[in-house]
Amino acid sequence: MSTPFFSIILPVYNVERYLERSINSIKNQIEQNFEVILINDGSTDNSENKILDLIANDNRFSLINKDNEGSGPARNDGLRLAEGNYIYFMDPDDEIKKNLLDDCKKTLEKTQSDILMFGYEGIDIVNEKRYIISNDNYYLLKNQTDFRNEFKRILFGNSFNAVWNKMYKLEWLQSTGVYFPRMINAEDGKFNSDLLPYISSFEIIPKSYYIYYISRPDSIMTRYNEKFLDNELILINCFESSIRVWEKRV
Repeated sequence: MSTPFFSIILPVYNVERYLERSINSIKNQIEQNFEVILINDGSTDNSENKILDLIANDNRFSLINKDNEGSGPARNDGLRLAEGNYIYFMDPDDEIKKNLLDDCKKTLEKTQSDILMFGYEGIDIVNEKRYIISNDNYYLLKNQTDFRNEFKRILFGNSFNAVWNKMYKLEWLQSTGVYFPRMINAEDGKFNSDLLPYISSFEIIPKSYYIYYISRPDSIMTRYNEKFLDNELILINCFESSIRVWEKRV
């Protein structure tokens, strides 16, 4: 069996109502050279059986069951099993457009960037609003100096904290030794901030490929809404710490 170009990792916890949407959006990709690792993080609903029904007879999909530890440790478990050239961390209650993998593969085969970032569409279900977050231009930053010079613009303009709007080169990621922390929330931002000192090439595609659903009643974002300010303070401290390390390395 050939090496998959993408390893798609989904941590799953009590999202049975959304799994068909997310998994079908992967199956419907134009580019089909991928593996999908679903980590069932101790779900207490019917997520496991729903997954098994959806991935039956498709050997590109695998399901790992484990005790509940949170999305960070679940992603780490998937990362240790991944074999693709690039890693993609997707949330199991969202979906991706059918040309995501195809467009990213065409770009990454040429550039071999450490990280590729793209835009997304946010859908606010409760307030019936839709918005697009995407960069205006294509960027390829080929060295750490260029990345440092553009970092503030990247940080504040493109949801740098998130992991679901990025592709990570597996070989490079393994060389950093960075994994997700064990945190209730803000683990994505901590993961990305810890990678800052190691980024040598960074690429931005000015298109939106991810569909991010906001304000569903049982979402993590809704349940922890009152902690957003604490999250921001956590992330500010994470980035400041990583930048200090970064500056010592160059």
